Amino acid sequence: MAAVHGALSPDSIAYALSVLSAMFRWLIEQRYVLANPFAGLRVRGAQRNG
Repeated sequence: MAAVHGALSPDSIAYALSVLSAMFRWLIEQRYVLANPFAGLRVRGAQRNG
């Protein structure tokens, strides 16, 4: 795995949050967790693609 040097772009951060949020939605459906800590988070400066 490559190391990250410097700050991530807002789009990279938004993508990572979307992946984590999707994982937690699945975990909720499977009843492994009760809440999604990433629900409702937004990244300033990220482009919306949809």
